[in-house]
Amino acid sequence: MSKQFFPMLTVPYSRLNGTPLQNMQMRKMSDIEDMSVIYDELHFCGVLKEYQTAEFNKRVSEFTQGVECLNRGQYVLQKDKQGYYETTIESVRQLRDKQYRCYGIRGHIADPPDGGTADSDWLFYYGGAFQDLTVGDRVRFKTTKSKVNTFPDLGKARNIYPDDLKKIQ
Repeated sequence: MSKQFFPMLTVPYSRLNGTPLQNMQMRKMSDIEDMSVIYDELHFCGVLKEYQTAEFNKRVSEFTQGVECLNRGQYVLQKDKQGYYETTIESVRQLRDKQYRCYGIRGHIADPPDGGTADSDWLFYYGGAFQDLTVGDRVRFKTTKSKVNTFPDLGKARNIYPDDLKKIQ
């Protein structure tokens, strides 16, 4: 059995400069035409048993747009069936009032309770209400309340007040 490789690119080509990948042929996951070629290659080598072109065409545009958002660091966190979001803590904000905790999260929550737009989303709660977190922690949280505020150092930032928050492994 031979191995098949399908090099796919998730970053701009310019970020490959000076790396061993610099001169390899890659397919961009953010390009509909490249994804169509990969789809055909997967069928040709037997990974896909049947073509489902209509289904592929229905979903590929949304997928490539999602990849573009990921590349820009602007992705949206969707709720799961229980109403929870999952994300990673990207920063810890030290506050003057030590009774509060404030953590910058990766991404923006979908359909925020406040209905506004913000440059960044932050979990904000009383110390002791939930465990303290550190950069890199994966968390799962549920919320019914948020508020967009303007801060001199952050610009428009959304405070997310969790109803439930758990660190996950």
